[in-house]
Amino acid sequence: MTRVWLLLFLQLRLSREEAAYARKGRSRLLSCSLDRPLADGERLVWSFHRTNARDAVSLFLAEGGRAPERLGGAWGRLNLLQNHSLHLQAAEDGDTGSYWCSVQSVNRNIYELVVITGTQVLLTNLTCHLLSCAFSPPLGPAARQALEWLADGKPVTEAGGQGQYRLFWDSHVAMLQACGQRKEPSKPRRKKSQYACRIKDTTVTFDVAGLGAARAPPARDPEGPPCSSFWIPLAVCAALEFVLLVAMGVALWRQRRPQPRSQLGNRPTHPRPVSWIPDPAGLKSQMQLYENVGPRSTGGANLAQP
Repeated sequence: MTRVWLLLFLQLRLSREEAAYARKGRSRLLSCSLDRPLADGERLVWSFHRTNARDAVSLFLAEGGRAPERLGGAWGRLNLLQNHSLHLQAAEDGDTGSYWCSVQSVNRNIYELVVITGTQVLLTNLTCHLLSCAFSPPLGPAARQALEWLADGKPVTEAGGQGQYRLFWDSHVAMLQACGQRKEPSKPRRKKSQYACRIKDTTVTFDVAGLGAARAPPARDPEGPPCSSFWIPLAVCAALEFVLLVAMGVALWRQRRPQPRSQLGNRPTHPRPVSWIPDPAGLKSQMQLYENVGPRSTGGANLAQP
């Protein structure tokens, strides 16, 4: 079986291949160029060889007088139409490879399918767009020469548009940088500009809003606050956190600081009554002396009696 597929593959390579392109996520129709019904016993086979795969696989088998048959190599997004054309739905990068239709083991149409991925990026200066068409597998030199960029239906060159366009080329990707002029208040807003990456019968379009009338970045108001409204609440929160940290630090420092102790020792909780305080040493002796001397000075009268 491997030898049969090898012979078919060699026949495929020796036959003339036709480049076919499909935008990623879009459908693609591959014709077998056979408009008449199959005669009795006549066989039609669609085959596929994936890029970098070892063997080819059979997709569909149609035979005169019988309903078409889906073979093991066909996946869910492939269908065979009544006119024997192969319909690929929602193309993906893994669908790249060679497709061919053979009738009675004779190859008719051979397609080398390339999937194109279109991306669009708005540059930071708000006045330029970067548009790209990436190819899987890479394009050959002849295919790169056939590719062209269109701006509103007209071919784009780097010399055109007063330096508005720049082109970048590679085997994997073709890019267009389209820049516009800043909008002037006196001029009305332009409609959307349409750009396209076109190669053969496949076109990838990009709708760019306001290109050629892109707005300039907002200017800073000299009379307004020196900082934007975004930084004001942030600064307030930072200040509150700083004050809170300082307060917590002071509280911890006071709690851990040792209390000063008096040299006289701890004072009693309840002071002693006044009656407990002893009399001075010399006061009692003076009162006793006064009592002894007093009666003598009054002529012997007893002052203690009433």
